[in-house]
Amino acid sequence: RGKAVERLGLDYATVKALNPEIIYAHCVGFGQDGPYADLQAYDDVIQAATGTATLLPRVDGDPRARYLPSLIADKVAGLHGAYAVLAAIVHKL
Repeated sequence: RGKAVERLGLDYATVKALNPEIIYAHCVGFGQDGPYADLQAYDDVIQAATGTATLLPRVDGDPRARYLPSLIADKVAGLHGAYAVLAAIVHKL
């Protein structure tokens, strides 16, 4: 979350002041602006907010809402963050 990163002194401006050539990636779950910007976003929260937790009952007939056991949101966000950093490295080269 943006405010937490700033509190820790790890925001872009502070880090760039230490090393202007830094490649910096900051992934947020709900964006940097808007009513949810300061909320924590981890896989269970994202699955609940997007309705993903309602998918399993459609498949197996058990009416209980359940989380998918694969941490989809965390993995996808991490992969896209890694792709962005790699693209930045290629761009610098």
